[in-house]
Amino acid sequence: MIERSRLRTTASRIIAGETSGAHRLLRVAWIMSGLLSFAVLGSHLVTMFHQFEETSDFAAFYQATYLIGHGHLSPYSTVFRYNYPHFGFPFIDSHFELLAWLLAPILIVFPSGLALLVLAALAVAIAQVLTASWMTDIIFPKLRGRGRIIAFAIAVEMLVFANPWFGWGVFFDFHMESLTVPFFVGTGYAVYRGRKVLALVLAVFVALSGDVQSTYLIGLAIALAITIPSARRISAAIAALGLAYFLVAQIGHFNHASNLIGRYGYLAPGPATSTIGLVGSIALHPSTLLHTLLSRASTAAKYLLPGLPGLASPLGLIIAIWILVPASIATQQGAFLASFASFQTVNMQPYLAVGVAMLYARFAGMSNRLRRYILEVTLGVVVTFGAVAGLAQLKRSYTFNATVDAATAAQLAKVLRAIPANAEVIAAQGVGGRFAARPYYYPIYGSDALGRTFPIEAHSVYLVVTATQGIEGLTPKGAEALQAALMLNPSFAKRTTVLIATPNLDVYRYDAPKTGVNVTF
Repeated sequence: MIERSRLRTTASRIIAGETSGAHRLLRVAWIMSGLLSFAVLGSHLVTMFHQFEETSDFAAFYQATYLIGHGHLSPYSTVFRYNYPHFGFPFIDSHFELLAWLLAPILIVFPSGLALLVLAALAVAIAQVLTASWMTDIIFPKLRGRGRIIAFAIAVEMLVFANPWFGWGVFFDFHMESLTVPFFVGTGYAVYRGRKVLALVLAVFVALSGDVQSTYLIGLAIALAITIPSARRISAAIAALGLAYFLVAQIGHFNHASNLIGRYGYLAPGPATSTIGLVGSIALHPSTLLHTLLSRASTAAKYLLPGLPGLASPLGLIIAIWILVPASIATQQGAFLASFASFQTVNMQPYLAVGVAMLYARFAGMSNRLRRYILEVTLGVVVTFGAVAGLAQLKRSYTFNATVDAATAAQLAKVLRAIPANAEVIAAQGVGGRFAARPYYYPIYGSDALGRTFPIEAHSVYLVVTATQGIEGLTPKGAEALQAALMLNPSFAKRTTVLIATPNLDVYRYDAPKTGVNVTF
């Protein structure tokens, strides 16, 4: 009761135009907004989980953490076709994501893949609270009067808690980038507050989340060294940590999922055989790079909303370039610019928001009131426009989700419960994520079901086929081709049992005559 009374007193003082205690009230407001953000995002993820709207990215981490938690300390990832037709490699060789070993005990306590999604939602909410707190530290000493305090609170809500790109990284799947974001923003915030040891500890967690995120530390260190000259030593240590982790992943070949030549080789005029050769070739012949950047600029720009003014600060500009540019030019198709792949850019969102705070702090103390007022209004208009435009992007992107109807989800839940833990599952990747808690899980992508080879590692093999349900699911043509192969081919038909046959879902059990072989359906 005492705390509530104090908060009411503080609020009444702010309304009356006083600023004493407002800093404390704002921090409480950020925590409350963070809890609301966690509740909204978490409830959506729970719904998606129960609708089986989880795909291969979720499956990879779910399989690895499940196996680690069940005593397989060096789990083998079978989710992606990196070693086709054998599929996969040791999970540690994916992105060197050692953080997965720290997540595994959570699945022992909470034995469900939902725990990963809830943890990701919590990570996003914590990152938002940290970002808002950092902005408060920067701006609050310069705020005068209740009007500016209220305007600041509204701006933070738009830049941080209503920013769609914070949560969109985990909106339909699980990605380590979103789990990293509180550690990443926490590293910068700790440096800003002079907490060097804490900054290094948080940076270690960023590095442990993978070789891609370890490179973010290098960009962050450069941005911090320019923004806070007194922090150059700790910035150098953070950069060294990120570079060392990245090099270990490269030299130790723990980076099979980070095929730099495969993603960026098209930018070089000729074939590249090494990362260094690729970088040198692009530097000598930058025309393709420049053309790609210009042609994709408008598509990439949506991820800068609503924090676009943050580019006017060194911190926001460097982090945005460091993270957004590689995502923009990855592959000739620009795969990471698709709305559902924005998890690649989530770690720049806090620094764009903090950059806006640093921009405002520059002119907040201007003696020329008219100029200051014009700048404040302009900044407010730009941020508001960016927030509205960002939410519009989210609304358009939302149609990517919620493609499994309730009846199909209920059937999938029954199938999942009925499949033995030691059985092998081959499932349409659009709904297959939840089936991955087993040693042998293989997804079916797109329309390539017919003629696709899969390893047979268990005598009971369950095939889950959905023609029109799930994110990035099979096409109807692909599903029909697989059905025909199973039921019309004598070598499969006599060993295949139809468990479910509906317009939206077909489930088969294939009794393999032997294991350790490859079968082409």
